[in-house]
Amino acid sequence: MRVKQGKKLLAGMMLVVFLLPIVVRAENPSFAGKEFRRVWVGGMLPQGAPEIPRFGNGSEVYLTSAGVFMEHRLRGNGMYFVDDSGAYTCAFKDQPEFSDAAWFEFMGSKPDGSGIICPVVNLLTYPCQIYNGSGLAALTTPAPDQRLNLSNYFDGRMVYMEHAGLGAVNIWYYTEGNPPELWLDNTDFSALAGNLDYDGETLAFAEGASGAFNVWLRAAAGTLTRIVGMGDPLPGAAGTTLTSTPGADNVEVDQGKLYMKGAGSGGDIVLFSSADGTTFDIIAKVGQVVPGLTAVTITQMELRQVRNGKIWLQVTQSDGETVLYQITGNTWARVIGKSDSFVRGTPAAFDTYEHGSLGDTVVVSVTYFDFSVPGYYVTDLYTNADLPGFSAVGTGAVLEFVRMPGGDWKITAVGEAGETNTLQATSSLTNTVWDTVGAVVADGAGLMEWTVVAPTNDARFFRLVE
Repeated sequence: MRVKQGKKLLAGMMLVVFLLPIVVRAENPSFAGKEFRRVWVGGMLPQGAPEIPRFGNGSEVYLTSAGVFMEHRLRGNGMYFVDDSGAYTCAFKDQPEFSDAAWFEFMGSKPDGSGIICPVVNLLTYPCQIYNGSGLAALTTPAPDQRLNLSNYFDGRMVYMEHAGLGAVNIWYYTEGNPPELWLDNTDFSALAGNLDYDGETLAFAEGASGAFNVWLRAAAGTLTRIVGMGDPLPGAAGTTLTSTPGADNVEVDQGKLYMKGAGSGGDIVLFSSADGTTFDIIAKVGQVVPGLTAVTITQMELRQVRNGKIWLQVTQSDGETVLYQITGNTWARVIGKSDSFVRGTPAAFDTYEHGSLGDTVVVSVTYFDFSVPGYYVTDLYTNADLPGFSAVGTGAVLEFVRMPGGDWKITAVGEAGETNTLQATSSLTNTVWDTVGAVVADGAGLMEWTVVAPTNDARFFRLVE
């Protein structure tokens, strides 16, 4: 019997996590017991890359199990990868094979940390590419002529929008090794606008016209639920209607629930959530006091990411500070802020990203004036994540947990196709008895899934046995 444990076992723990108090040390801030460190120095040159003095408008950062992918949109327009060994070029527009590319879109990462990169030309794409540290390999399916700038890849499943003619939009669902499945088109909604976010089970999408968009959820089973629309009462702001246009930067979906930062006709800005369009939870509002602080209010906020019940919210405060918070339930935990210690000192700007978090780890950027290059800035990246690179990822099946409606857990892993794996569980690592949850044969894409009843005790540990 071969047991996949050690480091991989730790990745499969399901614990009741208590957010740790933040102790800022002179050298580095930290969160959840892991120190932040600088992993990208503004102006550095990755292998084969032109100079990148700063990030431009529209640039994005993606944190994967292997490292950090950077989608860059200024000088050096392209995709770059950073791990603990250094910085590397994935693709950039001056390469002959991408000479017509206007920019690159990062669709998502596979369980081994490899990234899916799509060159975009006039809203269409060249064949998308997979980068895994050994160069690029073309992604042959789904078909390349799609508007993949509005796509979501999640653990072997992908939802993408296809431009199907003048005013026509299709939304497709695709799993590796299977033909694409049409989920929505203009016969479902005459003014289908496109997908907003996807959590691996539930899709958030928009339909309607400018000034009158509605946001819907589509469950994996096909059930459609209208959550909110422009002109509806803004949750949490009496007498105000929703006026903000839904987009990928203000809408998230997690565990079957929609999260949206909405603006109102009276100037109110509210972060709210709902699973049914009837009951709304108010998470934060501009003007409210920051939880845990006295007389410090929220002046601006940006919804960054929501995954596994953890909300990442960037807040500009009335005391002049900009802080990234992680919100779990009603608990706000300070992650890192502009006033913390950084190598170059206090930055001119502090920012976070829509795809920059993974578990309790995150990537943030700090920007400084660079007077050696007139008119330019330099941006450094910091993270508290381990960035082991591709060689250290994917050597065994890593367990991932998604909480289902009703409280049960769906556990997934990716292994070798056709291989049988048995999921076992115990309430203590000092317990030598492991209970069998069930044996599963990995499908053609290597995917395995189990459903586990929510434990009544405080902790439960899992491992896979071949």
